[in-house]
Amino acid sequence: MTVIVVEGDGDKAFLEYLLDEKLKLHEYEIINNGSHGFTKDNLIQLEKHSDNGHNIIIINDTDIPLLDRKKEINNKLKSKQLKGDIFLLPNNQDIGVLEDLLLSCVPENKNFISECFEKYQECIKNNKNNEYINMPAIKGRVYDYVDIQLNEDERESKNKKFHVYAFHRTDIWDYDSPAIRPLLDFLRTHVK
Repeated sequence: MTVIVVEGDGDKAFLEYLLDEKLKLHEYEIINNGSHGFTKDNLIQLEKHSDNGHNIIIINDTDIPLLDRKKEINNKLKSKQLKGDIFLLPNNQDIGVLEDLLLSCVPENKNFISECFEKYQECIKNNKNNEYINMPAIKGRVYDYVDIQLNEDERESKNKKFHVYAFHRTDIWDYDSPAIRPLLDFLRTHVK
């Protein structure tokens, strides 16, 4: 079995969809770390998995330089004599987060929505009042991109399996996008 450590609920729902539906791999457990760091309890849990011979992989955002994030993760693992393979979102090369990867998986026929968001952001940035205004967070952009495409039942769903990013909607996400290939290749190689 493979144990996958992720930062949050969105990452967990995304990987569950990719593993179960796209790759048809089911021998895994996902641990939601709640952040890019490791809690003491999570490290203890990983020790138990390691002792049982389970493969450990870590999938995190790269919101600091790639080598720094990998070093940070490896130091935490080494502190408990753990080993694990690391994939840093969005593509194991660039700085970014899950939402950057998702925006790279927008189907071509939905690119007009991204263009609308870019115009919206440009308008805010160039406001005539010259006021400092925060740019919308990338999570908000992805949420809005999904939300405008949901039907009423989906919007009102209380189903825990249904995440706000609607990963199951292949009309919203292109899982054949070249942007997602590095992650899919990593999962194929490391999930046993």
